[in-house]
Amino acid sequence: MVVGFIGFGEAASSIALGLHKEGIERIVCCDVMQNDERFKAAMDNRVDACRGKMLENTVEVCRKSDVVISAVPSNYAVTAAEQALDGMKEGQPFMDVSTATPIEKKKNQWDGESEGRIVR
Repeated sequence: MVVGFIGFGEAASSIALGLHKEGIERIVCCDVMQNDERFKAAMDNRVDACRGKMLENTVEVCRKSDVVISAVPSNYAVTAAEQALDGMKEGQPFMDVSTATPIEKKKNQWDGESEGRIVR
């Protein structure tokens, strides 16, 4: 199984590390800050800790994953889900673990259902 992360800050990397310790060996991720020199070393350390692989963008993460976990700041949750649609496969689980409001999360569910690619 390949678990993909959209956003790879402290929360996502902690989840990824826990999954890795439980036996998930294939983790892929991307983060909008991954090429920012201020965060690159910390991000690389997080990826290395779970033996993951940093990919170029959200679409690539979705295409190479069996399950996608979005862990972005709440004000970017809807945008991240919309960007994910281009890479999602039919029936592929998409989990939003952000602190987005229930109204925002319902919008993600509705948009994905209309595309037939995101499940509850």
